[in-house]
Amino acid sequence: MSDIKFKNVSVYYQDRKRNITTAVDGVSFVFLDKKINVLIGYSGCGKTTLLNCLSGKVYYEGDIYFGDKNIKDISVQKRNIAYVSQEFVLYPNMTVYDNIAYPLKLLKLDRATCDIRIRETAEYLGIDFLLTRKPKYLSIGQQQRVAIARALVKRPDILLMDEPLSNLDKETSEEIRELIKDIVRDFNVTCIYVSHNIADCVYLADSIYVMNKGKISGIYTRNQFLDSFDPVVLDLKEGLPK
Repeated sequence: MSDIKFKNVSVYYQDRKRNITTAVDGVSFVFLDKKINVLIGYSGCGKTTLLNCLSGKVYYEGDIYFGDKNIKDISVQKRNIAYVSQEFVLYPNMTVYDNIAYPLKLLKLDRATCDIRIRETAEYLGIDFLLTRKPKYLSIGQQQRVAIARALVKRPDILLMDEPLSNLDKETSEEIRELIKDIVRDFNVTCIYVSHNIADCVYLADSIYVMNKGKISGIYTRNQFLDSFDPVVLDLKEGLPK
């Protein structure tokens, strides 16, 4: 895998009255390979839409490249992208084992390989003792670990995370936040992490992309971000400079 390059990418939405809204407005920038790239911004600024461009959920103008290859030339199934959201979306009638196994059905791996991968991933995330349970018997934190396991079991090149800590309590959030750093290192994956939480942003990020009204208004390292914005003028509720 290589850096992910956006070149003059725009996304437009049309409502029922045919009014056009610009969700992403001609952005050009680079997400770094094998790093945690944190995309921060107010609700509705276009963060999730950028993730959806990568995962093939929306039509966009412009170009996106994985290294030198335009992703328009790569089918969605072959982009090897996994997605974790704030809504865990586990299948309630399936066991944890079967929830984790679900993405592997599309890869058509043999049963033995699937079983090894599921158990290795569950053990890594500390949920191997939960494999026979159903989601309703799990804590919120355990459910999120299952959702992360389901994403990792396919061994993705790119991990998209959209506010994955927003529904967790402080202690569990801190545990998962540390886990995310370990995952990027141990699974050698490129992570694009959407947040509006300043603590997550500063703790996790290798690079920070501030988004506002469909545009990237600034790109910073962690230290540059802290040096650029006095904490006194940060909106801690939204996690952004005022």
